[in-house]
Amino acid sequence: GANLRIVETVQAYVADHLDGCLSLEDLGRVVHLHPVYLSKLYKQETGENLSNFIFSKRLEKAARLLKDSDLHVVDISRMVGYKKTQYFIKVFKEQYGLTPYQYRRNQRGTSG
Repeated sequence: GANLRIVETVQAYVADHLDGCLSLEDLGRVVHLHPVYLSKLYKQETGENLSNFIFSKRLEKAARLLKDSDLHVVDISRMVGYKKTQYFIKVFKEQYGLTPYQYRRNQRGTSG
């Protein structure tokens, strides 16, 4: 239905704009809904908080970039919307139990 389309639109927008701000206000504008209403609707449809979805998408992309690219952590953190690299490293570690550096090393299976 219409709600599902809204959810899909928001998710697609998030996936394309991980390097940006992605506030509820921004996303509300995309689907022409009040941010608070959008947040409720999203939770209702998916059982997940929209902010959680954004957070996990950002970190998923970061993990993929760490694995598949040689980009610096500083650059990767910007590409997934974290201006402060230290903060990015902190949330990444909370999520994966490893720093981005350790994660990359583990994924490569090489030492060094």
